Amino acid sequence: MSAETKTTQTPVETGGEAIRQDESVDLEAIKARAEAATPGPWDWTTPPRAELQNPDGVPIVRTATIGWADPPDAEFIARAREDIPLLVQALEDAHRRIAELEAGQ
Repeated sequence: MSAETKTTQTPVETGGEAIRQDESVDLEAIKARAEAATPGPWDWTTPPRAELQNPDGVPIVRTATIGWADPPDAEFIARAREDIPLLVQALEDAHRRIAELEAGQ
């Protein structure tokens, strides 16, 4: 298994459908999507003007006033902009360290 991939057979519930996570995790694709996204940190506002905003307060995503996410969900989405790059870096660091240990360094 390379430092860029991890395979798991755990079923995950998404949108009421069970899917299998048995494909490799493409860290390069995740990093590219994170780098292409609007710079963070993002913030969120509550209705009636529910939206995610960039650091300058410019809306990134607006929602209809019906069906806005619960505050914990909105917080998770907003923080993902900063959290995902940190998690990718931590995973890459862990893969590098594992490779070093396996090589006897």
